[in-house]
Amino acid sequence: MAFIRGLGGFNYPGKGIIKPIPNAPKRKPDYTLSGSTFPNQAFVYRLCFDMNPLHIVPSIAKSQNFERPILHGKTYK
Repeated sequence: MAFIRGLGGFNYPGKGIIKPIPNAPKRKPDYTLSGSTFPNQAFVYRLCFDMNPLHIVPSIAKSQNFERPILHGKTYK
């Protein structure tokens, strides 16, 4: 199930999309930032009720063709 603002559902007819989504600019970003995460960061997110087993359980990660649990697309080496 998904909730998308303005499209209705939950017994509400909706009003359509309010504003169109703008296209991404065709230039380099103004600023980029790179950082690192800790291999145990998913355990901290678990304390904030992120119960996605793909982030914690090795067997679930392997069943989805990952070597180990991921953190929103980040794999650890």
